[in-house]
Amino acid sequence: MISVILKRFEAPDETRVLIKGKFEIVRLGGLTIGRATYEPGWKWSLHVGPAVGASRCTVEHVGMGDIRGLFHLVASARAVR
Repeated sequence: MISVILKRFEAPDETRVLIKGKFEIVRLGGLTIGRATYEPGWKWSLHVGPAVGASRCTVEHVGMGDIRGLFHLVASARAVR
């Protein structure tokens, strides 16, 4: 029998409150999917990097959807081919 799992970000499994933002997480089997919401002025290098001791985000990003507003992305010099 096929089973269906339905999850919504309106009721996430976990919510991480950040400086100038929040990160909502839902888990589906072995997958973890997140939705980030940032306030104007949020910068990874200022609001996350120092807390984790890193100069760049090392988390794999599969896609970005439903982006509202403007953002500026600076990628590492290493290209994935």
